[in-house]
Amino acid sequence: MHVIGGVAEGRTTIYSDIDILVVVKIIDPNTQRKLLIDILERAIDTYGLPWDAPVELHVVSEERAKEYSKHSRDTIRIL
Repeated sequence: MHVIGGVAEGRTTIYSDIDILVVVKIIDPNTQRKLLIDILERAIDTYGLPWDAPVELHVVSEERAKEYSKHSRDTIRIL
């Protein structure tokens, strides 16, 4: 799991969101949607993340994650 985008690259503004990249070996669209919901629900219920927090989750396969790496200047590994 990584933080990507403006936050990781040190270019945030008051309008910035926090992009979190979750990488799994292989993923189909149904599993991807379920993971997105499960992660957000846990963040809200367990950790008190506000429901309107500017967080964007990207749940992708290892193959797709390579494309994110090509376009990211920096990432922050969080898990």
